[in-house]
Amino acid sequence: MKNRFKIPFFVLILAAFYSCKKDETSTNTNPTRVNSMTDFNASHKKPTQHFTMNANTAGSIITTGGIEFYFPPNSLINSSGVAVTGNVDVQIDEVITKADMFFNEISTHSDGRPLKSGGAFKIKVTQGSETLSMASGQQYHAWLTSNYFEPLMQTYYGIPTTDQYGIINWTTTPPGFTQDVFTNN
Repeated sequence: MKNRFKIPFFVLILAAFYSCKKDETSTNTNPTRVNSMTDFNASHKKPTQHFTMNANTAGSIITTGGIEFYFPPNSLINSSGVAVTGNVDVQIDEVITKADMFFNEISTHSDGRPLKSGGAFKIKVTQGSETLSMASGQQYHAWLTSNYFEPLMQTYYGIPTTDQYGIINWTTTPPGFTQDVFTNN
């Protein structure tokens, strides 16, 4: 009786063994190659967000990450100091998560000291090919949406640098500006 079960079991094992065969076809995938961390980071960072705003009426803009900006009406000027009218392009790069910081190659240092970040953004307003600025006495407001907050946190401004801590040094007052360039309410 033992032999009766051995032979079919042995045949079953042989059939299973020989029916399994390596697939000879291969899929040729060509992964995207990058030559540097800068290229890698650029290919993975969030795209710049573009918003169209009427300079006469201005108003609020909310990014995909939830940062809200408010521009007062008639607050933008061109390089000649003339008030701008009509539509303008608002370009915003938001940096909210640690991954955003990594892919944007942003360090969190201020004069060599580490900082804790509640988020950051880079904003540029243009009309045509001209970069615009805020008129004297005007300011826009920005509300960050970070889950991280400490009561003693301050607003810092990124100044491009090539020091040992990265490409940005964060300072509370950039050269040529007053302490209250931005308002966080």
